[in-house]
Amino acid sequence: MFAFGVLLHWMHLPDAPAPVPGALSLPPFLDANLRQLLTSLLEVDPLKRPTAADAMLHGYFTASFSDRLVASGDLLRQDEKLEAVRALVKQVKYDHRDQIERISVHRLASTMESSSSSCPAATPDDGSRGSEDGGSNASSSNATTTTTTTSSSAGLGGSQLVRDVLAHFGARGSSALSPEVLQRGARSRLRVTFEGEGGVDEGGLATEMFRLFFEGVVSPDVGLFEARSGVDLYLPKAGSLNTEEVKALTSVGRAIVKAFYEGKRVGSRFAPSFFKYLAHGAAFKHAKRLEPRALDDFKRFDPEMGASLEWVLTHSGAEDLGLNFEELPGCEPCPVTDLNKADFVRRKVLARVL
Repeated sequence: MFAFGVLLHWMHLPDAPAPVPGALSLPPFLDANLRQLLTSLLEVDPLKRPTAADAMLHGYFTASFSDRLVASGDLLRQDEKLEAVRALVKQVKYDHRDQIERISVHRLASTMESSSSSCPAATPDDGSRGSEDGGSNASSSNATTTTTTTSSSAGLGGSQLVRDVLAHFGARGSSALSPEVLQRGARSRLRVTFEGEGGVDEGGLATEMFRLFFEGVVSPDVGLFEARSGVDLYLPKAGSLNTEEVKALTSVGRAIVKAFYEGKRVGSRFAPSFFKYLAHGAAFKHAKRLEPRALDDFKRFDPEMGASLEWVLTHSGAEDLGLNFEELPGCEPCPVTDLNKADFVRRKVLARVL
């Protein structure tokens, strides 16, 4: 057991001198469980050393590495991370509590016949466009920037509300708006007005707007998202996108961020991989291997194709299926074999779930 203690000592302290019986010196930064185990293993008296069975039951082996990091404070639990983010957002909202961003939307009207109409851009202000209770304040030359622009979703179908929201958040990318105004808009409190309806938005109208928007933006009439038959989960449509579609998807992303910031639900119409990509970005996109959960996400979006890919992974004879890498974006022609089928499935899944 002494020899095992020496080996364990070298594994954690490879540059330290070999331990000397009766003169053990351990640095203070070592994990408490490790210090205790090394001290017992390197006892001068063999009778005081633990047996192999006792050593395997020591906390060094029974407690996971992540548990030890959590206990030491070096690693935050997921709920603590979420609480930290919530506290940060709450503080930012408090710091910008006097800044209001207003949006006016139409609830029901279809707009295929009004695709060339002008829509209001994002207009964050500091109260100069009216107070929350409908009162008016004196205008300030520096407090408000108001811009009117042609709808960035002019080539898209769907309800007027969807087009209004896309146009509003699309204006965030306008070069006519200064960085200061853009930042104020992102951090301002959102206040929603439904055209032709009364009411003061204290959160309820924004909740209703986001609900209608996220339900409507996945409509085939809009043409931005697609779902497989019989599956009510949506991803951005596959294939090349034109400039207007790219701008519209960017607006959808900004609307999602704003909904999170306002504490509003995005709903359950988007596939899980959509949110994972938003959370992890390039790290998710450039994953070197296919995690089982990624294939599960793909199967939820496209059960038939997902089952086929899973069959390819679990059965031999991929050479007989006639599959080729050239069907994947950016890949050179190469037959799929049992040796490279895992890479083929990974690329195919990631190409679609993203």
